[in-house]
Amino acid sequence: MRIHDIKMQQENSEAPSNWMAWEKKYYANYDSDVCEAVGLLQSKLMNIRPSLAISIAIFIALSVTSSTAMIVINFFEIAKWIILSGLHIS
Repeated sequence: MRIHDIKMQQENSEAPSNWMAWEKKYYANYDSDVCEAVGLLQSKLMNIRPSLAISIAIFIALSVTSSTAMIVINFFEIAKWIILSGLHIS
């Protein structure tokens, strides 16, 4: 829904009316901010040893994967607890 809103609003160059104030504030400069952040990251990674840059990338990839797995596991535990609590009430 948000992607659709963004595409529709890009024609008008205005942020959607239901967005929060901070979202509207950064809407106009979003593309340049992202490009600047990626450029900064790229320049920092180009100035370090390749093995360290690869290690950082692997660490981030594993962290995201591990975090996602933990969230899914916790979600299933909560769902199981809710289902079992519902069965005890009946």
